[in-house]
Amino acid sequence: MGRKLGIKVYKKSIARVFVSAAILLSAIIANSASAQVNLTCSAFGTQSHTGSSKGFQVFLTMETTDVLTWNSTSDPGNFHAIYNHSTSTSVARTATAGSYTPAAGPASIAWQPVVSVGSDTLTATCSPAETGGVSGATAGGGAQLGAMTSGVGQNSAQRFGNPGGNSGNNDFVTQNSLFFSTKGGSGTEWNGWISGEWRGYSGGISGSSLDFVVGIDRLVAADAILGGLIAYGRTNVTDGGGAVSAISPAIGVYYGQRMANGLVVDGTLSVARPSYTTIAGNFTSLRTAVTVVVTGGTSNRFTPYAEIRAFREAQPAYGAVAANLIESTNVELGGRYDFGQLSGWGGFVPMVDVAIDYRYQNSTANGVDLSLFPRIALSVAKAGEMGSFAAAADFGKSRSDTFDVGVSLSWEFKF
Repeated sequence: MGRKLGIKVYKKSIARVFVSAAILLSAIIANSASAQVNLTCSAFGTQSHTGSSKGFQVFLTMETTDVLTWNSTSDPGNFHAIYNHSTSTSVARTATAGSYTPAAGPASIAWQPVVSVGSDTLTATCSPAETGGVSGATAGGGAQLGAMTSGVGQNSAQRFGNPGGNSGNNDFVTQNSLFFSTKGGSGTEWNGWISGEWRGYSGGISGSSLDFVVGIDRLVAADAILGGLIAYGRTNVTDGGGAVSAISPAIGVYYGQRMANGLVVDGTLSVARPSYTTIAGNFTSLRTAVTVVVTGGTSNRFTPYAEIRAFREAQPAYGAVAANLIESTNVELGGRYDFGQLSGWGGFVPMVDVAIDYRYQNSTANGVDLSLFPRIALSVAKAGEMGSFAAAADFGKSRSDTFDVGVSLSWEFKF
């Protein structure tokens, strides 16, 4: 009897051991599985830990464009242990503050705060390296200058007459705009106009921009105008570093003159204060810009043009991102050919524009980007008693890895 009871107790003990082992094994497997699920830099965001931290770790996957920064509230005995599992190396054990970016990616990183004082807090933040500010400026700055150039150029064409006798609307190949003007005759002393532009992007940058410009000018000589403008732009784009949105108010002055040989020269000087919202932080920068366009010298139905647009934008430091300087220069050489009023087109004049578009962009964060690509536009225009209407579609590149496309409607009216 005693022997049988002993066997039963032994069996129960063995069963309890197996159950406990199974529970422990399940916990180990669960912990191992969870350890393999690394957060992205954006998902990691900001992590904080207060008090004793033995055994506490957060795992994340970092790219070479990511920056991990950390700081301690007080005690220099606190530190962060960062271990790179991809290279099997201990990365940093810094007392109060520091930053880290992996040399190769993607890298599996374990972050472990070590707190020696229970009331102290250690905090770490992972942010993609600066790309949003550059992309926002590249798209938004270029688009806003395009809207200004389009409005001023079309206004000059109306003020001085379409250079070279081109029967269509003098809308440059690079522009995608909606244009309204109070201009009713070549001798009007004061004139006002509104220009709007939409442009979409795909490739290295994806998204769109929308800009409006309002200008008013005065005839200061028989063949010269001087005016001022205000502009407002909105940009929403995404690049490899995440999404960025920006609003850009701007003011400027412009000048236009018809030369003795029939050429029309116009240009702008402007200052903008774009405000950006990025995943690394929000900031406001300063942008200065200049544009010069020469149009005319036509024969028959062909109108050539040359255009230079340039801006310089100083972006301050924000979050973990250092101050950044962006410079951009755009040179275009091209022309438009109109086919005249063809039979069956209902009075509309079809036109084709072809240009060579060269762009140079340089930033502290991303270095130099060069692009040389054709820009092509197809359009139709019709003049009437109430003004002229035009529709166009154009295609080109905003930078070496980004295509842009626009669809434009333009109505120039008289009263």
